[in-house]
Amino acid sequence: MLSVYGVEIHGHIIRYHCNLKDNSMKIDFRKIVVYDIEGNVMTKEIEKKDSEGNSIGTEIIPDYRDLSKNLGNAIFFNVEDINEQEIGRKIYHDGEIEIDEARAALIKRFAEKIFYAYIKVPLFQLLDEAIEKSKTENL
Repeated sequence: MLSVYGVEIHGHIIRYHCNLKDNSMKIDFRKIVVYDIEGNVMTKEIEKKDSEGNSIGTEIIPDYRDLSKNLGNAIFFNVEDINEQEIGRKIYHDGEIEIDEARAALIKRFAEKIFYAYIKVPLFQLLDEAIEKSKTENL
């Protein structure tokens, strides 16, 4: 069974999946939402086009950060354990993985070294949320 948790930001739903079968949450590292100094979601303006390619205006969307390549590479090339290396490969290629306590700890260990604070804060919040969900559902 799969439940989808979402948050709406500027009319866009950002989804995180929680797999109730094994109490884990899936995080998509290609779509990490980051915040500006005032706590607002960082956004960008994109051009909207019709089916013929003509410009029909602009739209403001969240300015996601794709952490999958940097995080996947950092883990893949810097771990001794084969299972942890596979986690790095999966993050790199698939962009998302199921999060449990061990994986969250691994990701935090590398994120601490390679990302700036404005990325670490929302990433660590997601990882902590995933761990908390698995703990509360195990009770």
